[in-house]
Amino acid sequence: MKSFQILKNYTSWRKTKHIFRKLKLFDRQENEKNYKNQYLLGSVFSELLMLNLLANSKH
Repeated sequence: MKSFQILKNYTSWRKTKHIFRKLKLFDRQENEKNYKNQYLLGSVFSELLMLNLLANSKH
C-alpha cells in the first residue's frame, strides 16, 4: 500500500514538472522576467514535492 502511495506521489510530481515545463515555454514567449519567476517557482515546488516524497517513503 505504501509503495503504491509513493508511486502515486511520484507520478503527480512528474506531471507537475511537465506542467511547469509548459509554463516555462509559454513565459519565454511572453517575457524573460516572467520566465525566470516561473522557473524559480517551479524549482521550489519540485523541491517541496520531492521532500514530501522522501518523507512519505520513510514511513
